[in-house]
Amino acid sequence: MNTNYLEIDDLTDELRDCLEEAEPEAVEEFFKRFDYCWVHHEAALEGTVLSLPEIHGALTQAVVTDLANVTRFKKIRAHFDTLEIARQAAAAKKLKLGKELFQQMYETCYLKMDRDKGKYRRDIPLHRTYYHDIIQPDRIDPELDALVSEISTGDFKAMHPIKQAAVFGHRFMRVFPWSEASGMVGRLVSNVILMHYNYYPVIIHAHDRERYFTSLKQQPNALRDLIMESMENSLEASLKLFRQVEREHMHTRAS
Repeated sequence: MNTNYLEIDDLTDELRDCLEEAEPEAVEEFFKRFDYCWVHHEAALEGTVLSLPEIHGALTQAVVTDLANVTRFKKIRAHFDTLEIARQAAAAKKLKLGKELFQQMYETCYLKMDRDKGKYRRDIPLHRTYYHDIIQPDRIDPELDALVSEISTGDFKAMHPIKQAAVFGHRFMRVFPWSEASGMVGRLVSNVILMHYNYYPVIIHAHDRERYFTSLKQQPNALRDLIMESMENSLEASLKLFRQVEREHMHTRAS
């Protein structure tokens, strides 16, 4: 692995310094584009291809005239609502991770359209995106309780936040509470941990999809390594994005 915590900390500090010194309009534009990319790659991990113009259209069109896009646009907007829930949870003075937050994220990003809203899966899905081992349905509730207890311990909190995010994400995906959206919720809660400790969200790139799936079949360190490399890549891409946004902003002001 070609990255380490210190490299990530240095890149995080560099991006934070850039944003603190930038004009508010440039910062707002940066985070808008960052979130577009975040949702694009998150959807790709779940097997859905969303273009950046499509994401932009879902958020900016007050009225959707193309009926074929109604549900798709609603899902995109719901995903952005879930990002806001994650940011609010991360901003809390005391981090509270529990089944209530997991359920809130699930119901929000899944549009509350499940006929059995709030209920966990009742089987091992045969046709699914993920192919790692997941627990039997009757173990979901007690295993989630055990996970919430584990992440409340001193041993867990003593881990580096990046390792916390990986351990949580790996364990949550073994539980896999819902047939739909479990991956999205698991990665969002991992990002809540990172953001709470002043890191920027990690975006696992679409081209790392198969590696992400493989890491779930291995030990948590495999997912930690992927998260670390993805964080470094995300930060480097974010710095390039910020500089592009800043150039555009300066050009607009000059014209």
